[in-house]
Formats: sequence, structure tokens, C-alpha cells
Amino acid sequence: SGARGITVAYDPKELKKSYEYAESFSKSKKVLVERFLQGMDDTFIRYHFQDGNYSISSSYDRHVNTTMGGFGGIGIAYIHPSKHLQTFVDQYDKKFKAVFKSLDLKDGMITLQSFVDEEENFCFYEAGYRLGGSQSYIFTDYLNKSNTLEYMVNYALTGKMADFSIAERDEPFIKAPCVNLYVALKPGKITIFDGVDEVRKIPGVLNVTDLFGLGETVEKTGSLNQVCIRMHVTGDSRKEINKTLKKVYETLDIRDEDGNNMVLEEFSFPED
Repeated sequence: SGARGITVAYDPKELKKSYEYAESFSKSKKVLVERFLQGMDDTFIRYHFQDGNYSISSSYDRHVNTTMGGFGGIGIAYIHPSKHLQTFVDQYDKKFKAVFKSLDLKDGMITLQSFVDEEENFCFYEAGYRLGGSQSYIFTDYLNKSNTLEYMVNYALTGKMADFSIAERDEPFIKAPCVNLYVALKPGKITIFDGVDEVRKIPGVLNVTDLFGLGETVEKTGSLNQVCIRMHVTGDSRKEINKTLKKVYETLDIRDEDGNNMVLEEFSFPED
């Protein structure tokens, strides 16, 4: 998970190095080699399961930074809702619900991941039967009081996801845009790490989780191991969110031993 062990190989020599690198992350020493797909959107669709009933909780498209050379890319921003949500509902929702039913899935959640081309053809490549690290339930809890984490904890303690209909609360076509922002860093040692507490106070910032701290060293991995901060930002419009993101980047001050800004990319939410 987290793109660990993933590289892109363009010739047989690079393939050998990539294979050995991937193998170093594999406990089973098995390696998956597949065609590298480019130029597609990376789209996520999340479902809730409750007593054999299935509802879409959220959806998002991932913006990836690929400046780390041959690595597979680092997720920088997860944009809610996905621009492909309506197409997914029209073409695949009933089909996946039939799959879930055939597998006798009763309670829990699952996240489908897919590449989507310009003609909105979906190429599904993952079905994560787990919470994952994006914490998208922070948005759904804020917008419509539907919280996946609470459901899973409740199920672990009581055997029930909730004492109400989750499907009635789920509203994937959210009215307020949201962005799950990942602040990834360039390689180096962190000698200045300021502004995080101030960012938590910025209107529109719902949550901030810091993963690195002063004095720690960021290695070049091309994976989520380079992500320093995760935050959840929302607003009435994309323009408003961009103003919030601008303030976030102006407030954060993360520098290496040479005084260089370590932030890998300053994301700007695509405006309507």
C-alpha cells in the first residue's frame, strides 16, 4: 500500500532494477509486473454495507505528483466528489451491488479504484476492503453525518453498523466541494517545521494530521512516505477552497538544512 515498491521501467535494464526494488518490499518475494497506464484519471468510489444493503458513501479523483523520476507518483490531492461519479452510477452501480450480493457481503465498507480515460471508460484495478488512510469519513461526517470509522467501531463492539439506515444518510453527490490535501516533501532533513497549529485555525480546514516533525529526514521514495501532513479542506466553491489552500501554503514553513522550502507541490483546486 502507499505506492511502496512501485517504479516505472522503460527498458530491460530498468526492469531488472525495478524488480529487485519491488522485491525488497515483498514479504513473500513475489512481484507483480503490469502495463504502465498513463493519461487517465485515478478515481475512487466508496461503498457502505449494512445488513446486505449497499450505498455509495463518497467518491474522489486523485491528483498525483510525478516529479520523483521513475517512481509511480505521490498522491497530492483527493478531489471530492469525483467528476466521473454520475457515469459510474449509470453504468456500474447495479453491477457492483450484484457482485457484493453474490459474495454475501453484509456489513463493512469497500473502496473501488479505477483508471478512467477521456471517454469515461473505467479500468478497475483495486477493491480495498478496509478503511484506508484518506479519512474521507471526515468530509461525509461534516456534510451529512455519515461516518465510516464510527460505523466500523460500532460494528466491532455491537455487531451492528448503526441503529439507523446508513443509506438514508449517504449522499455521494455532495453540494460542497472538498479536497483531501497531502503535503509531500522533497528529500532532506527538516530543520524548520512551523505553522501547523496556525493552519488548524484557518476557516475551512476541518482536520490536520502531521506525520513528520522537526529534525526528521525525508527519504526519496516516490511514495506516501514523503507525505508530511494530511488535511481536509472544504468550502462553498472551488474558488473559496483555492483561497484557503493559498493561505495554508503561506502559513506553513518547512525547510531543509540549506533553508530551502521542502514542499514538493502547491496544489490548486481546479476551478469551475
